[in-house]
Amino acid sequence: MSYKIFLKTFNEEKNKETYINKKYVQNIKIKETFSLKKQNILFKLWHNTNDICKNEEKIYSDQQNYRKT
Repeated sequence: MSYKIFLKTFNEEKNKETYINKKYVQNIKIKETFSLKKQNILFKLWHNTNDICKNEEKIYSDQQNYRKT
């Protein structure tokens, strides 16, 4: 099964959050939010499996690839 991740960035100039994409990921255990330092992307993860998805570099890479298409 896959679970939704909502990616959002914070635009400091306009002082508002902007949703930039929706992706799906597997193996999420705990509901948590973590940020990618490279672009301050926040991922909200919803859980339902036994493994924790903490592969930030892979998710970042997937997101960059998505933007190129």
